[in-house]
Amino acid sequence: FMDNFSRAYKNTINAYSKEFNGQIPPDLIEKLNIPRQVLNNLISNEIAAQQAHDIGFIVSDQELRDQISHTPAFLNKEHQFDPRAYYAVLRENNITPDSFQEDVHNDLLTLKLRKLFFDGIFLSNNEIGMLNTIDNTKISLNYYKISPDNLKLPQGEKSNQDYAMTVARSYLNDLLKGKTKLPVMDGVKEGTSGPFTLHGENIPGIGNAPGIAEQLLTMNKKGAVLNKVFTVDNNLFIVWIDSLKPAEQPENIMQADMQLRYDISQSSYSYWIRDLVSNARIETNQAILARFTQSTD
Repeated sequence: FMDNFSRAYKNTINAYSKEFNGQIPPDLIEKLNIPRQVLNNLISNEIAAQQAHDIGFIVSDQELRDQISHTPAFLNKEHQFDPRAYYAVLRENNITPDSFQEDVHNDLLTLKLRKLFFDGIFLSNNEIGMLNTIDNTKISLNYYKISPDNLKLPQGEKSNQDYAMTVARSYLNDLLKGKTKLPVMDGVKEGTSGPFTLHGENIPGIGNAPGIAEQLLTMNKKGAVLNKVFTVDNNLFIVWIDSLKPAEQPENIMQADMQLRYDISQSSYSYWIRDLVSNARIETNQAILARFTQSTD
């Protein structure tokens, strides 16, 4: 494990070095916590390989040979496998053939595991159309921000927060009735967020704008009001669609199907592996990380 960790650490450092023209900013390694990053990747890969074994996946010798013999770094000018290039590249990176073959073997196991997730995703044409719309639509949101601390509390009200909720519900009811002009009141501010794509940044002060916009968009109605009030940092928000520009549906529905299935399967796979890693007992690996970190200080 220690050899794998050292090699992965070196490769990660080299990758970051290339991004910064050979010189990594002194505080970058600490900020990114690269040793932890490397350890987590190694643990994830090991758990994935174990899960693949448990399911019953195997990698044949022929599959291993085919994968290695088609690696571009090991090919000659005629695009044929060159054993001299193979051993030279491994020596240059301080990797033994056994270690390299084990890594390739585990990578192939993981690919089979990922494919299992991909094969389990089935989408109807309606689902593909909706997901494409959600992924690509540009939308502007209008919102009312109600700040309890800035409201003038009427006599008889118990708290600003309760009064703010009463005001928010009143505004929401007016919007549902189609009223476009609402009474001006201190502590209530109208704003517009857009336009932005559904995978764009959050609305300052509101929070998860893409998530809010997606919920609104699935109602498939311009001007639809989300029938609840959001609470963010003690402020209340009512959010609705001001304008949207739907995405054009792709001509090649099969290509869209494949891409969406891939995206969903990879997200599912990553979530599953993270959940397994979070439940794994890794005290031994933690000790190895501590020893390695000390040796690199």
